[in-house]
Amino acid sequence: MYTAYMSTKTAILYTRVSSAGQIDGTSLASQEADLRAYCAKNNYEILAHFQDAGESAKTTDRPGLIEALAFAKKHKPSAFVVHKLDRLSRNTADGLTIRTRLRAHQTELISATEAITADPVGDMVSTILLSVAQFDNQIRASRCKRGMHEIAKKGGWTHKAPVGYLNARRECDGLSILIPDPLKASAIASILKGLASGSSTLAAAYTALKNIGFSKTAAGATLRNPIYAGIICNTETDFREIKAGFNGLITPREFTQIQQRLGGFGKKRQTENPATPLRGLLFCEHCGTPLTSGMATGRGGKKHESYWCHKCDQGGKVSGKSAQTQIAKLVSESDFLGDLLAAVMFEFKRQTSKIVAEHQRRRDEAIREIKVNERRLEKLSSGWMDGLIDDAFFREKSAAIRLKIGELSAITEEKSDLTANTIARLESLGRILLNPGKVFELIQIEQQKLFIEKVFGGFTVSPEKRLNYLNSNSASVYNILMRKNEAKEKIGAKDGI
Repeated sequence: MYTAYMSTKTAILYTRVSSAGQIDGTSLASQEADLRAYCAKNNYEILAHFQDAGESAKTTDRPGLIEALAFAKKHKPSAFVVHKLDRLSRNTADGLTIRTRLRAHQTELISATEAITADPVGDMVSTILLSVAQFDNQIRASRCKRGMHEIAKKGGWTHKAPVGYLNARRECDGLSILIPDPLKASAIASILKGLASGSSTLAAAYTALKNIGFSKTAAGATLRNPIYAGIICNTETDFREIKAGFNGLITPREFTQIQQRLGGFGKKRQTENPATPLRGLLFCEHCGTPLTSGMATGRGGKKHESYWCHKCDQGGKVSGKSAQTQIAKLVSESDFLGDLLAAVMFEFKRQTSKIVAEHQRRRDEAIREIKVNERRLEKLSSGWMDGLIDDAFFREKSAAIRLKIGELSAITEEKSDLTANTIARLESLGRILLNPGKVFELIQIEQQKLFIEKVFGGFTVSPEKRLNYLNSNSASVYNILMRKNEAKEKIGAKDGI
């Protein structure tokens, strides 16, 4: 809203604060007092005063600013007066666009506290000041991001609390943490524990979460969110797992059991621990359960990786060193390496071409849609400037279009280095197959895991600590080739070869 007044030199005032805490303080009032003093000193008659309270200057979609620009278009005042240019905008392009629009209505943009003249020098100064405001905003954002990373490293939480938790601060050091929500925490914990123990089915867990207000998508995200096990793993931690500085609703072991029941997701997560690189690739020969892992203490107090079955009494157990040695031996003694290399390379190339083509299709489609939405936004702005579109409609539609453009831009900026990665992996696999036993011991663990997963699917471990190929995994390259060889042998036997 604005307050109207009734000289030859006229002006409208615009003030803004970005935080709610400033609204009730002196910032808005002091800005207005300085602007009125400037207008009185320079003989401007004030036509109206507009303001935005608690609005960011990163965007022009502000109610007070839109109303002020519409008023300037209609009444064409001599000046549009702000306290500082950063009150108008903290985006250089937006600030220059507003200045150009005002001049189209014979209105000059004036800063009451900055020396800006209506000439080329003044234009240069105002452009520099707008750039400085944008730079300052970007620096603040960078500092905020670094601060969030530091908080996460200490086990703190920097986002809105997920369902089941409430945001809080730790009394001893003021760290931002989460505490259980007394209304929902116990119900969510009960559902998760039931799924982890096997006393509840996945369908029942989804239904129970839905009954307490979760959508299907939110329920799935909850089951996969490690924060419920007191583990932070997000952008602030670079997706590395960090123990939270507060208790989870379930234990990390229960969370791992849930991931195993979800299928695939847990296995991928397990293999990411560098201390136990074979986790998720070794299975109990007796019951088929993936072996769990940890660091065991041997003779002399030396720690080493160990894998064992936690489910059955007859399960296999093997040390990491023994498993690595046996895998290298099995690989070096394989007698189908030529066919294996050709099969692996063919499959990787086929999958890569499909993924790269899909990535390029999505990117091209996003670029086309961005151009369409930019034309829509330009047409919408022209209609608003010409008075064909009212302010409310312009504000709503322009915000929606900008949001869509932002989402599409994110798609175009996605990087796909899949081809380069795949070629590097293929070359590594080729080196393994040329001299498998020796090279397998030298290549990086990540490449070893890739080889085992794609080629053999994994290995079973017997109670005698012996490793064998995981024959139950019919999708592995090893078993596919074995079935082909068996078929050839049967045909040969039938033909008397």
